[in-house]
Amino acid sequence: MKLKRTIQYVDNEYRVNLLKIFKSNIPIVKEILLDGYDELSLLVTDENSKANPAQFRDVFEQSLNGFEFIKPRKSGATFSVPNIATFDFSKQTLLQQIMEGTPGNYVEMSAADLNTLSMVPDTLPLNPLDSEDSQVFLKIYTDLIEQQEISLLHKRLVRFPFSESPPMEGQVFGEARSYVKRNMSKWVKRAVVTSSRDVSQKYRRI
Repeated sequence: MKLKRTIQYVDNEYRVNLLKIFKSNIPIVKEILLDGYDELSLLVTDENSKANPAQFRDVFEQSLNGFEFIKPRKSGATFSVPNIATFDFSKQTLLQQIMEGTPGNYVEMSAADLNTLSMVPDTLPLNPLDSEDSQVFLKIYTDLIEQQEISLLHKRLVRFPFSESPPMEGQVFGEARSYVKRNMSKWVKRAVVTSSRDVSQKYRRI
């Protein structure tokens, strides 16, 4: 029975120390993720584009704050980095579009533009938080739209800056994944060493 209690105590000490190490690294991982997100904006050269990720940075940061990076286990814990399957895109339609990749050439169109040309959008609104009147959608740039943008809309439509792009999930989440992978063994070793020291000190006092 005493051995069982000792093992439980050691396991608990290891879990506590590992959680402390993981929690101390969450701000670093978030900063890496934000840096990756900010790099997307460098690809946007048209100041009239409504698809600049910089406009939605606060929403992305809020989603990160709500993400469960650490999942405690019976013995230890796991550190998870967001990926395209686990991240909440409910308020980040644009980011999901970018991460999934956009084969083809698209233009940005307002609801009024689509109505004038009697067309329906090819995607959800870029910003689902916008009011219906101000929502912007993507539409594949066809010969028909090219003909009608001047004659009926009296303007040149803004090209979606991420057209003809491969999936870019790795550009946002990849470096954070690499950081965790590079450091995981070091974190585990540190937790083991600290736990061993704490257990040794405890039983030295008994």
